[in-house]
Amino acid sequence: MDKLDIGNEMRQLDRKNRNFYDELTDEERKKFSNYLMIRWGSSVNGSADLQEFYVIATNERLNKHFLLSTDILNYSGCALLPLVPD
Repeated sequence: MDKLDIGNEMRQLDRKNRNFYDELTDEERKKFSNYLMIRWGSSVNGSADLQEFYVIATNERLNKHFLLSTDILNYSGCALLPLVPD
């Protein structure tokens, strides 16, 4: 499985895997996109309230700090979004 497949990346975010970025090789880190993680991370299925929460939380806590290092954005994304059970 490709670690940088968007489905896998979203699973890692949903499972709050704070080590995901740290476990990537240097080559994989070069290909990793903060923008895609933030964009996909703000899109969820569910109630209007849940969708609103994700958009606002992502905008307030990640988009405003987009230029931070990737590992800090990864940790922040894991911390602010609710845990999604398997």
